[in-house]
Amino acid sequence: MARDSVRSTRKAGLKDGAEYRVLSVHPAWAWAIIFAGKDVENRSWTTPYRGPILIHASSKKYSADALDEARRFIAKCSGIKLAKVPSEFPSSQILGLVELHDSVERRLSLGVSRATAPKTA
Repeated sequence: MARDSVRSTRKAGLKDGAEYRVLSVHPAWAWAIIFAGKDVENRSWTTPYRGPILIHASSKKYSADALDEARRFIAKCSGIKLAKVPSEFPSSQILGLVELHDSVERRLSLGVSRATAPKTA
């Protein structure tokens, strides 16, 4: 099955009374989308929807090794110092709002290759 990618950019502010779509993402990658410039989220499905979408950090728990791997990967790809990447990611909550611009097939964020992407992705 083809994997589709979702490109997004950060967008501040929610409108009172507005309805929003929500995308649930593993905590490390949700944090990276909102705070580290992660602009691609791979899914097995596509959508015609374009517009604002809330990013929800799922309740996924990481092993110590998987957490360390995710932190190092985010630091490497984003240019953020490892000390600035959380040692615990927020979970089971909305982290922010982004704008969904496109849905394309098989795309990686800048600085990411399939060979270097963590297995926790």
